[in-house]
Amino acid sequence: MKHRVLFVCAKNDLYSPMAEALLNKLDSRHFDVVSAGIDRGEMQPIMVEVMKEAGIDLQQKTYENNAGAVGSKFRLCDYLMR
Repeated sequence: MKHRVLFVCAKNDLYSPMAEALLNKLDSRHFDVVSAGIDRGEMQPIMVEVMKEAGIDLQQKTYENNAGAVGSKFRLCDYLMR
């Protein structure tokens, strides 16, 4: 059974998406990972560039900006990181 992890930050535009992408790359077999923000934000171009250097392409990735909506879909998470 996979552990569920929800990363939350203010706008889901930098830290949470990076954490989601890295954990998915490192161990997607054992973790079901999502990220969300409290407010709507635009993905930071520097994050896309840095992640590309790490071998993770986030160009076409879209992220949830409503932590409440994600939380309701992801109700029983094992880990909540903020």
